[in-house]
Amino acid sequence: MKIADIDGTIQLRPEKLLRSRFCAPNLFMAGVLLFLCFAASIPVLAQRPCGSYPTPTCNDLAPGLPSGPVMQSPYQVYLLYWIPQGFSLDPGGSVNDGKYSTILTNFFKDLSGSTYLDLVSQYPAPCPRQFNGPNIPTNQSCFGSGSVNITLEASIITPYNPPHAGTHNDPLLDRDIRKVITDFIDANHLVPGLNSEFFVFMGSGVVVCQYNDAQGNHYCTDAPTTTTKQVCNWHNAFLLNDNVYPVVYSLISNGQPNGCQCNITSPNGLASADCAIIGVSHEFFESITDPLWGLASPASPQFGWIDPLNTGNEIGDQCNGMTDPLNTDGSNVTLNGRPYVVQRIWSNDDAGCVLGFAAIIGPSIEYDVGTGTNSLDVFSSATATVESGGNSTLDVLKGLDQPAWGTNSTHVRVFSVPGAKADDVVIALTSGASWDIRDFTLTIRNPNGDTACSIGFFGSPLAALTSQMPTATFTTPICQR
Repeated sequence: MKIADIDGTIQLRPEKLLRSRFCAPNLFMAGVLLFLCFAASIPVLAQRPCGSYPTPTCNDLAPGLPSGPVMQSPYQVYLLYWIPQGFSLDPGGSVNDGKYSTILTNFFKDLSGSTYLDLVSQYPAPCPRQFNGPNIPTNQSCFGSGSVNITLEASIITPYNPPHAGTHNDPLLDRDIRKVITDFIDANHLVPGLNSEFFVFMGSGVVVCQYNDAQGNHYCTDAPTTTTKQVCNWHNAFLLNDNVYPVVYSLISNGQPNGCQCNITSPNGLASADCAIIGVSHEFFESITDPLWGLASPASPQFGWIDPLNTGNEIGDQCNGMTDPLNTDGSNVTLNGRPYVVQRIWSNDDAGCVLGFAAIIGPSIEYDVGTGTNSLDVFSSATATVESGGNSTLDVLKGLDQPAWGTNSTHVRVFSVPGAKADDVVIALTSGASWDIRDFTLTIRNPNGDTACSIGFFGSPLAALTSQMPTATFTTPICQR
């Protein structure tokens, strides 16, 4: 979930509200996605997010235009547990606070270098030079080099006295969350940037609200009422130090025993902590691939990877609430030998919601392929072969097990490439009767995320492939040098 801060006014985008584990999209009206929160007894499998199969409304994520930045690996993570007086992290009382924070600390340590986190390596972007602080080398990779890594910098339980009680009648506000983060940065003499994120975990039952968005709505982390709607977690960004350094942060609410709840079998013996991990997995992946959503505006678009055709969904929104299949202990992944339950994350290359990915290492190649009036149906497949200096590399654009590429749709695939050069690209229809290619853009990036070359081809159609003439060759002269 994202919150936009434009001209000093907090604006919540209702179509982008992150639901609790048991909130699901229900209807479209006038192109705006509305959400209704269901009771916690409704099972996750009853939800049909965009990433479910089949996927009639799902679209690939694509970089914003112009492309905004992604976060820089390795990621520095700060965990702040905010427990106002009278609250605890777990509904069972403060006796479990230590266990709660230990489980979250272990999760971030175990997440580092995992195939689950390596999902983000297929979403490269130019390194954000304008936000290079003194602690961010200009040649640092923006999407990992090999496995994507995390450095856990701090895990602090703070009894910070809030300006509000954290109740429904006197809730905390997002600006209070920002102040806690700012105070922590100042006290520890930190320099924030796009290689760091601050997670604020709330005490159980603490209510946090956002008021007065552009539509006059109020959003809170407790149960919805006649005057408020529900939002459970969000990520955002704001600027510090004369608007030079961006602060990327996430709020992870803790709605039990009321408000945003989730009923799960806890793989780590503390349901409140495991529920928080589900929210963290959604928000962290979105922060990495679209960190500056809250700073974007029509005058200054800085969007990272979003679904441009589905209300700007991010990498987590495409698969919201999807945790299946679960093991008997309630987990769906094992990281560094420990069990966790996490949300599935959208993968362009898999055309679906997955729990792991082989890291893209070194230079990368991005194919943006538009389908014309003759679609690539579910029983068809297609490949791309890059030829360079007498060598060739084969990439699967669409497999037989993946959803159809519908009429007039665009699809984005990113793969590793041996070198940042290409002489020709051969796109082939490997099964199926026919396919019209409307347009094709090739982008090759250096290991640090910078564009080495980019070239586009357009036509009406650009190429009409059939089983008798299944290939089209595109010469890429600007990518040969």
